[in-house]
Order: sequence, then structure tokens, then C-alpha cells
Amino acid sequence: MQLKGIYSNKPFWVKCFILASLNFFGLILWINIAWITGVDNNEINSFRISQLLFSLFGLIMPALVSAHLFKVEDTNYLQTNKVPTSFIILLAIFAVIIIQPFVNLITVWNEQITFPETLFALESKLREMEELATNLTMQFLENSSINNLFINLFLLALLPAISEELFFRATLQKVIGEKLGHHMAIWFVAIIFSAYHLQFFGFFPRIILGAFLGYLFLWSKSIYLPMIAHFINNATLIVFYFLHARKIINFDIDSIGVADQWWLSVISIACLTPILYLMNRKYLDSKTDSSLNL
Repeated sequence: MQLKGIYSNKPFWVKCFILASLNFFGLILWINIAWITGVDNNEINSFRISQLLFSLFGLIMPALVSAHLFKVEDTNYLQTNKVPTSFIILLAIFAVIIIQPFVNLITVWNEQITFPETLFALESKLREMEELATNLTMQFLENSSINNLFINLFLLALLPAISEELFFRATLQKVIGEKLGHHMAIWFVAIIFSAYHLQFFGFFPRIILGAFLGYLFLWSKSIYLPMIAHFINNATLIVFYFLHARKIINFDIDSIGVADQWWLSVISIACLTPILYLMNRKYLDSKTDSSLNL
């Protein structure tokens, strides 16, 4: 039976159900393989294996299968057939670096959110989950060996950049965009993307980054650009922590743009705005050129 494109003309909700089911199946598969192989999430090397399995079965597999099922004939569903120009790539890299002070400022604000007394138990649980996630991440980053640096760049930067962009931007954003339109889909998926990480006190800055990546995908018509930006965002933090652990630098990257450095956040937005405008302009120009060639 030919499955290629079998669901290409199905309604939006059917595609959402299929994608969610594939994601759920992948997560179940990940949990069972981790259990069979004796993966212990409390042990750092085992957790690394778990991260690899999660990315493969929970995100990449659902994205690839969905793309095969939803694909319209003679189209590249995941948009892997176009490589952005060097100029656009440089703009995206510059943008993802200079947005960091503003993201840090939003992160501090997010961390200071307090719940009403009636929700104290929920707040305590969420902060406990946040602390566990932070401690686990620091276990990855505190080792200052070169080998550990490259392992972290693969597991915490390259692998998430590929798997999360394939699932959230190349697949989910396209499916939801069929119903809600590009802009609504970008922000809706950014919210899902942030919630998927199960870290409330980093929820809002992750929405901003998710929306930024969504617009890169829309403007470039290529999944490679958000992948590159996602990798640079994660890799920058990893390299900074590596240099800090080796005492090559003595400042915390998370403090840039906050407290008495708030003015850096203002500069961040001021520099980011024309870059986003330029990328959007190029996208609109490319749409005009395409329509003229019809």
C-alpha cells in the first residue's frame, strides 16, 4: 500500500491528531527502550543516552513519518531542499547572539513571578522541577574537559537544533499554519515549544526564542536557517560555560542585560529590529518575485 502523501488532503485536525499520536508513540518507544537498556536518568552518561533516544524517537521519527504522510506530490514537506544564502545565515547568527541580553531580562522577570497563596503547592512543585532541570544541566556543563565540550555541543546544541526544528517548525508549524495562518501558527507553536520543555520559570523567554525561530523558517523557506540559529543559541551558552569553568572568562552570560546592565537589553532590541525588518523585507520580495514568475 502506497502511504506517501496519503493524508495530504486531510483536514487540519486529522493531521494534528496523527502528529500527536506519532509523538506519543515515539515517547512510549523511548521510555521502553530506556527501561530495557537500563538507562538511569540520575546518572549522567545514562541520561545522555536517554536524550539521544528521546530526540530520535520522540521528535525526529514523528516529523519524518508525518512529512511522508502529509507530503503533496513533487514538494519537499520539511523544506530541506533550499540552503539560505551566506548573508541571511550571518544575519540570523548575529540576531540570535544580540537577542541574548533581552532574553536574559525576560528570564529574570519570569523567575520572579509568584503565584497566589492558593497555588503555593503548584508554585513549589514548579520551582522544584526548575531546580532539578538546572542542576542536571549544570552537571553537563561543569566538566571543563575538551571531550565533554564536544559531547555537550552534540547533545545539547546540535541534536536539539535538528530534532526540535524538524518537529516544531518544519512539521507542527506547517500543519497549524494551514488552519490559523503563518503568524498565528508561529506564536501558537512557540507556546507549545516552550511548554514542551516543562520549565515554567523559563516559559516566556523560550516563547520569544521559539517565535524567532518560527519566523526564520517562514522567511527563509528553509529548515536549515532555524536549525543553525537554534544551534548557535545553545552552543554559545555551552562555550561560555566551558570558558567560565576553565576560568578563561569570569562573568556570567546569564547576567548580561539584567540589573544595572538593563540598557544592554534596550540596545539588543534596537539592533535586532532592523535585522528582522530586513529579513522580512527579503521574504516579501521573494514572494513578489515568485508571483511574477507564475
